[in-house]
Formats: sequence, C-alpha cells, structure tokens
Amino acid sequence: MSENSAYDQWRIKRALKKLSEDSKNEVWIVTDKDVGVLEKDYGRIRGLHLAGYKGTQLGRKSALGMILPQPGPITELRDEANRIATNLRITGQPVSQNDYFIEYAVPMENSQVAAPRYMKEGLMEFIKSNEKYKDYGVEVTTRPLQSEYRVVLGHQEHFNKGRLAKELFQKQEQDQKSIKFGLSIGAMPMDEPMHLAMRERGHHAIAVKSTDYHTVFPWPTHASHRMLDYRESIDLLEKLAGTRNWENRVVQSLMGSGNTIKLSLQKLKSG
Repeated sequence: MSENSAYDQWRIKRALKKLSEDSKNEVWIVTDKDVGVLEKDYGRIRGLHLAGYKGTQLGRKSALGMILPQPGPITELRDEANRIATNLRITGQPVSQNDYFIEYAVPMENSQVAAPRYMKEGLMEFIKSNEKYKDYGVEVTTRPLQSEYRVVLGHQEHFNKGRLAKELFQKQEQDQKSIKFGLSIGAMPMDEPMHLAMRERGHHAIAVKSTDYHTVFPWPTHASHRMLDYRESIDLLEKLAGTRNWENRVVQSLMGSGNTIKLSLQKLKSG
C-alpha cells in the first residue's frame, strides 16, 4: 500500500524474507502493474516470487519452469482497438499491454467523458463479429487519483489473478507435491478469481476491506475470512513468519504447525 510507513514496509519485508527462506513455503506477490514495480521493492528477497499484469507476467526469479497458456495472436483486435482510440482522439495509448490484454487510459475531461463507453461499445461489436476473439471482454474502470478512466481489453479466462493460482496448483500436482496449507490475501475485486481458486481446493482466502469501503464499492467475495484494515495483514504475516518475538511462544512459522494457522485465522472476522 502506498500508505505504508517506512517502518511498516520494513516489517513486511522482514516477514516475507523469513517466510520465503523456508523451502517448504512458496510465497507470491501479484500486481496488476508491471512486475518491475515489485522487483524494485522486493526483488532482493531470495525465494520470493513476483508476477505482474494479474499474473500473466512472471518475474525474472519466478519462472519455476512454468509455461503460461498462450491465448494466441491478437493483432487484428489490437489494430481495431488502436483505430477506435484514434477516432475518439484518445491520446497516449495504450498504457500497457501483453499477449493477454491491452489497457488504455482516458483523461477525466468533459471532452472525453463519453469516450470510454464508445470505445467499449465499438470493441464489443468487433468481438461479436469475430469468432476467434469470443473469449475477450472489455471493462471500464476509474482511477480518481490519476483523474482518468481505464479501458481494459483482456482475455476473460487467462487475464485474471485466478489463472496463475490454478497454474501453480496444477504444477504442484504434476510434480506430485501436496499442499498442506494455502492462503490468499487481497483487497480489491480483481483478487476474487484468486480467492475462488484457493477456496475450490479447500484453502483459505482473506478479503481486506473496511466496512465504509465495502458500502461505497460493494462486491461479492469468495473469501473465507475478512480483515477491516490492511495493517491487519501485516500483523498476520509477522505471526505466520514468527518475526514478532514476543508472540513466538504462541505462533510459529507458516508451515510449522496447523494450530498456528487456526489461531491466526480465528482472530479474523468471517467473510
């Protein structure tokens, strides 16, 4: 979180370092931005795996022999998106893209207020008329702090945080490795596919959302537990890692004891 103090950031890195050092654990951070954002802050933590663009971009140290499913070339779709953006006089686009998605930014200006809707409608019409792009969808989101809209054209099956989670589970199964405990933590609607992938396999998922935020921006969740403040997730990471010395007698490392997880999760409000 951008609100993290220097001390909180130090606590997070210390806990992640301790968890990642244990060969029994596999710890990932997944962002919707370029993975370079994560590598700048967390790239020096040995054993920590990083992924960008909702898990469709693996970090340099996080390949693990994985080959993500490829949706196929989207040349015509990209050309159509660029044509529509140009006709609507949307400049500086796209802001990010890879084989799974294309993202456009539209300034929140009076002259551009209808542009995101027109662009979405145009792209949906193109998708409907082209069978090979039937698995793609278009969504419009807002970023008030950046004073802009985002029009995201993405593969509905692959461009979501659940895909990487499923691929990791499948890889563990192929390697004939059992997963005794799994946990996802996320604070946004885009994290729900990840939570669902965890819950479908009997693991835990935590949605971090305050009562006020959920009232203004409600969304259904697949999470098994809920936190009201992101600082609680920092506390949980420390408890799982055993980096809070005064609590070590109660809580050990992540894979050290099944009771550890139960004690920690019992403190959370149910989702």
